Amino acid sequence: MKKRKRLSVILCGLITAVLMTGCASEDIYIADGMKFIQEQDYNSALECFSLAEEEGEDEKLLARGRGIAYMGLTQYAEAETCFLEALSYSNGIVEAVDYDINLYLAAAYTKDGQF
Repeated sequence: MKKRKRLSVILCGLITAVLMTGCASEDIYIADGMKFIQEQDYNSALECFSLAEEEGEDEKLLARGRGIAYMGLTQYAEAETCFLEALSYSNGIVEAVDYDINLYLAAAYTKDGQF
């Protein structure tokens, strides 16, 4: 009986570990997209962000990343749209990322001639 109980505990631990790793939101494609942005490869970044969207990664960070990529491609109107979308995912509590998005939005407006 002790062997059976020990086996059950081990199996439950393994199942829990597998389930928890499957449920963890790691935003892998967003991170890859941001790496491409650092390398100034904006088209590859946008491809990563499309994959991130398919995988259901963080919508706010995804929209922010797309906006930055569009800024790099000098597509300021698209960037503005993405930054506004990113801000729409805010919950009313201003976080550091919200300030960051607003700064990018202001830069996009300025570059687009909207003072």
